[in-house]
Amino acid sequence: MGFAELLVRAGIPYRSDHSTEVTEAVFETIRNASYEQSVSLARRKGSFGRFEADPFLESGYAADLPTEIRESIREHGVRNLTLLTVAPRGTTGTMMATSTGIE
Repeated sequence: MGFAELLVRAGIPYRSDHSTEVTEAVFETIRNASYEQSVSLARRKGSFGRFEADPFLESGYAADLPTEIRESIREHGVRNLTLLTVAPRGTTGTMMATSTGIE
């Protein structure tokens, strides 16, 4: 929500190579921070029920995490079964007076 607006305000043309690089960097940062925080919670409170490191780390998304995050997950687990999701954007974007997608 609002990502297209971010590109416009930053003067980055949509569908340009630069917009692709910025998008990848932003979402990689969000992904890594989310997993790091979930591991931090798992250290304090334990991982979610039935957590098994090997199947989790072999899954599509977790398989691409940086090595240090994967090692932390293997040692401590993650607290949250689901970390990242994209909610429906229409109503929320309208309420926040921002763009409702990146289309």
